[in-house]
Amino acid sequence: MVSAMLERKSPREFAALSQVIECQGKIEDFGRLVELIESELKRFGAEEIPQKWRQAPVNISIRFGWARGLPDVASLTGRVAASVTLVCQRCLEPFDLSLTTDLNLLLSAAGDDAIESNEFEVWEFDDDVVSPEDIVEEALIMALPLSPRHTSRDQCTGLSDSRWSDSGWSDSVRPGKGLPDDEVLRPFADLKSLLADTEDKD
Repeated sequence: MVSAMLERKSPREFAALSQVIECQGKIEDFGRLVELIESELKRFGAEEIPQKWRQAPVNISIRFGWARGLPDVASLTGRVAASVTLVCQRCLEPFDLSLTTDLNLLLSAAGDDAIESNEFEVWEFDDDVVSPEDIVEEALIMALPLSPRHTSRDQCTGLSDSRWSDSGWSDSVRPGKGLPDDEVLRPFADLKSLLADTEDKD
């Protein structure tokens, strides 16, 4: 990860510098994101998981500045695109999902006055300083679909029309895995608790 992504400053310091970062990282650069993905892939053998998923690229283009019409309020705009390995909830097989999220944020430090905006999303941070890496990772995590699926059902493997409908499986046996009901994959169902645990460790 380039050093600019790892710098820690207050949002206002980044804004005053008009910091622009355009770089390419990897999924493995983002520890909490890796932890979430690994929690979904742990039921699979190594031969079933896409190779080198941790090395998948993360393309980053972000700009810090001052929010229009809101003096002294730091903003961050840009786009982050990545290829993320998830588990399809139709066929319960790992697959690579192209994930793109546009950022249009107001950055509020701890103790700042409340901010409201129809144009920007307000992000509040507990610490006085942040790093671009933290912001990008949080944006990627929040962009993860709660129920990821292949783009087309035709891409799913092992589906039987008599056993799957848009409302779910008609019995307790999943194709290729034979998972009982109490082990059905529920992607990112524990997202909030995982994030809380990670923050507690920090």
